[in-house]
Amino acid sequence: MLLGHYPPSDLFLLLINKLRAKYGRNVAVLIDEYDKPIQDNIDNPDLAEAIRKTLMNFYGVLKAVEGRGFTFITGVTKFTHTSIFSELNDLYDLTLSGKYSDICGLTINELDTLFQEYMEQALETLNADDVLADGAKMADLRKLILDWYDGYSWDGKTRVLNPWSILHFSENGQFDDYWPQTGVPSFIANFVKTGKMSYRDKKLAEVYKLAIAYRTNSSI
Repeated sequence: MLLGHYPPSDLFLLLINKLRAKYGRNVAVLIDEYDKPIQDNIDNPDLAEAIRKTLMNFYGVLKAVEGRGFTFITGVTKFTHTSIFSELNDLYDLTLSGKYSDICGLTINELDTLFQEYMEQALETLNADDVLADGAKMADLRKLILDWYDGYSWDGKTRVLNPWSILHFSENGQFDDYWPQTGVPSFIANFVKTGKMSYRDKKLAEVYKLAIAYRTNSSI
């Protein structure tokens, strides 16, 4: 079989069906950053639209799969705003659901129970490096960790810590801006630097659905 002669959607369906046939079980589908190809080409409307249509056909396969099991999809844009999943109408958006508000981050309780050993090591290291005040206790370190990494809430009530930052802090025993180092959306960085947004940045802001007040660039 020459796989290159088949559209991606057909290959996706073939993969799912073969996995199901081989293992005799429903297939779990995990998709991370489903909308990244569109974001990466937001400054090229024609290409972005072509990609959106391709993704719509690709993900539409899930509707036709018999015995599809657990499906979990992440992305930046709300999936109902992209029309990519218009044919897949059995998805449930749990982003802002209070029931699932603690699944995309570490809770305070998880920090206290799962990272206790690392926090004790970090306290010793930071005290030795004079990062903390003399005689600093675990409570002082805990407060500082929350100041650095207690970053967001999905339901406006439950706050969760950034897992990436906590894991790196636990490994290094030092405070740092670990998450921003992985990459910051360009339109945010541009706005912070200049207070202005280009046409491309504005389109990106629309995609991200951020409530950002900005000054209009008179050159646009």
